[in-house]
Amino acid sequence: MALFAKHNIDGDQVSNKSLVDRELRQTLGSPQNEQMVEAVSCAIISHVESCVGQHATSHGWFDERAHPFTEGAELLQASLGEVQKWLWTILDGLKLDPECLIISLVLLERAVAKSELQLTPFTWRPCVLCALVVASKTWYDKAIFNIDFSERLPGYNLSHINTMETEFLTLLDYRATVSMSLYAKYFFALQDVLNGINGTGNARRSTWSPGESGQ
Repeated sequence: MALFAKHNIDGDQVSNKSLVDRELRQTLGSPQNEQMVEAVSCAIISHVESCVGQHATSHGWFDERAHPFTEGAELLQASLGEVQKWLWTILDGLKLDPECLIISLVLLERAVAKSELQLTPFTWRPCVLCALVVASKTWYDKAIFNIDFSERLPGYNLSHINTMETEFLTLLDYRATVSMSLYAKYFFALQDVLNGINGTGNARRSTWSPGESGQ
C-alpha cells in the first residue's frame, strides 16, 4: 500500500492521508518533533561527514556558494546545533508534523542515492529545505505551496525555491511517494538513533549510516 495515492507538483493531490495518519500512529505511535529533530539531525550530519573529501565539489542550485540563501552562506558550518536550528526554523514557520521530517529523510537519501548530489556544509540547507517542501506536499491533504515557505522563511526567494524543487524532483525522477513499510523502517531506525543517544533500549546506537535504511 502506497503511503499516498498520488503526488502532483501543482499541489492538486488525492491522498488517503487521514487513514494513513491514523494507521501509522496506532501502529507505530506518535512521533514528537523534539525527538525527530534530534534524530534526523544526526542522520544529516552523518551524510556530511561521510563525504568530507568531496566538499569542494560544486552542486549547482543546491550549492550556497553559488546560490546563497542568506548573506555569509560561504562561511556556513555543518554542526548538529546548526542543523537542529535550521529544522526548527522550517518546522515552526510552517507548523509541519513530525511525520514530514521522516518522509523528508527518505526523500533526501533517495535523491543522494540516485544522483551525484552530496550533503556538504554548502548544500545541506537547500537539500533539507527541498526535501521538506516535497514531503509536505506528499503528506498533507491540503497542499502547502512554495509561496508559504518563502513568506514564512524571511529572506528566501520564491523563484529560488521553485527552481530547486524542480531540480530536486528531477533527481528523484518525480518518485516522491513513500510506502508504509519504508516509512516504518526509517521510523524504527531513527528510534534506534534516539535510544543510542539516550542510552536506552538495546540498540545503543547514536549515529546514522547514510543509506542504511534502504530506498
